[in-house]
Amino acid sequence: SMGYDREYDASIAILYMENISPEGKSYFADGLTEELINRISRIQNLKVRPRTDVAVFKNKTVSISEIAKELSVNYIVEGSVQIAGDKLRVSAKLFDIAQDKITWSDSYKRELTDFFDVQDDIASKIIAKLDEKLTISTLDLTATKRKSTDNLEAYNLVMKAYEHINNPLYSMKIISEKITPFAEKALKLDSTFADAYAILSFAKIFHWMETSTKDNPELRKQEINDINKGNLLAKTALQYDQDNLLAHTIIIFVPFMNSGTDEFEANLFILRSMLIDAKIFLQKYPDALISQYIYAMVSMMKIGLLDGEKEAFQEPLDQMLVIFQKLKRNNFVLSHPTEGIVLGQLW
Repeated sequence: SMGYDREYDASIAILYMENISPEGKSYFADGLTEELINRISRIQNLKVRPRTDVAVFKNKTVSISEIAKELSVNYIVEGSVQIAGDKLRVSAKLFDIAQDKITWSDSYKRELTDFFDVQDDIASKIIAKLDEKLTISTLDLTATKRKSTDNLEAYNLVMKAYEHINNPLYSMKIISEKITPFAEKALKLDSTFADAYAILSFAKIFHWMETSTKDNPELRKQEINDINKGNLLAKTALQYDQDNLLAHTIIIFVPFMNSGTDEFEANLFILRSMLIDAKIFLQKYPDALISQYIYAMVSMMKIGLLDGEKEAFQEPLDQMLVIFQKLKRNNFVLSHPTEGIVLGQLW
């Protein structure tokens, strides 16, 4: 994409786990997939295909070799999750494409309360297998062991909040009101749950997204107060999980909310500073649609401020089109709240 293509020793695609549970429990399959993507992404010399790329194959019957070819990867993980009552069945396998064989597979029959242990086990087995070929640094190995939570109830609450965040029928205000109690309850159950802090932060800040407060000093005071609270919550999330994409996104977004548009347009320094932040953000998450979008948007604002030539706008506009096409290819089914932010802004 934007010139941050690092050198990797190998690449892997973690396909969405097949959900064999009732629809209301499908988030366990998605949650396991996303947790594996998050953890395995912490290995520096391994290229992990982003959610948006693997989401294309969700619920489709495509052969492993076709997927490997289309995503050009060396390894593929696939599996399934079934929940019946309080029983859990999970199976997972790791394909080595070059050797054309399954190099690890396992299946688990456990209680639903063991969900996180199964998650840990699958992650560590896959990583151990990759380590035989890749030589993963000790630092990276330690990083892959970091988990989001051990509390099943808190996890369920956060998953419910995510469903609301991506609901296209809700206004930002309604989303904020709906997700706040879920996040607060989750934090009572696990005060170190980064996702819950990030969701609460999202609620505080995006509550004001569609409300103009510039002619109402009382409301503006309330807005600034919420933005500052939201900023603190996002930083708290990063304290517990330094890779939390939603929390990082919010911190990048705060300057947009904090200064009036007039200040922006008049101040090249604010924009330069934001462009540096956007670049660092993009370097940390080169594959996330949100980091690509923010970088393109701030670039456009800077070109506009400097009265750039029409041609100068071409590159960031092309980038936005690429982002839009990726969302369209997945039928606008969003796999992360940050994709909802991108889609809302793009429209």
